[in-house]
Amino acid sequence: HYRNKDEIFEGVRELMGKKLMGNAMIALEEGGTPIDMLRILAFRHADLICNHPGIPRLLFSEAALEKNSLRRKAIYGMINKYRAAAADIVRKGQEQGQIRKDVSPEDVVFMLLGATVPPSFLFHVSNGEFDPREQVKRNFILFEEAIKFRREDD
Repeated sequence: HYRNKDEIFEGVRELMGKKLMGNAMIALEEGGTPIDMLRILAFRHADLICNHPGIPRLLFSEAALEKNSLRRKAIYGMINKYRAAAADIVRKGQEQGQIRKDVSPEDVVFMLLGATVPPSFLFHVSNGEFDPREQVKRNFILFEEAIKFRREDD
């Protein structure tokens, strides 16, 4: 039981943060190469949205993102922590010569999110009729081609 709206939002934010960072840990543990880790991260992100559709609806609601609210800042911090974990995977891939070095890790993470977030948005807009998972798989193929290191990139 929650005493007020702030406790509800805090509980949902904590749950989402744990799930996002849990997905990052699973990607690190299960992935072979850094690109495999990013693939796992993208696919798990799509699964998370499908399996818990109410979480993003609440987190990104107008009530949760009131101007200058502590909730907004906490959500932003959670997202930045997730982005930083993904950027660490990218850096590892760059160090191992698997991911292009001419693109910043942060930009690669935005590309990854661009492959996962729009299909998830369509899932919400369609009230669950659009399944984002297949689109994320197709998007990841393009993403992987864009970030792969090639000899000519050296």
